Amino acid sequence: KSSDGNYGKIFVEKADTLKLYSIYCSTQSMASVRLKEYTTKSKEFDQFVEKCFDHPRCRQLGLDSFIMSPMVRVIVAQMLAIY
Repeated sequence: KSSDGNYGKIFVEKADTLKLYSIYCSTQSMASVRLKEYTTKSKEFDQFVEKCFDHPRCRQLGLDSFIMSPMVRVIVAQMLAIY
């Protein structure tokens, strides 16, 4: 957080880094589709994902939640920049 609340300046300074989010966000829906396909087709993969879900570090969040996390960060950052 900028001490003076100037989030726009931070975005300009980090613009090159933020381009990675653009690439990620544009392929996120494909990642969600692939996750669904793999969990449906592979019992082993589905069991692995379930095992991860139960791990304390995952806080009972599914893999799909982790796929969405970067997009949520971008949306929140945009809201902070606007308001």
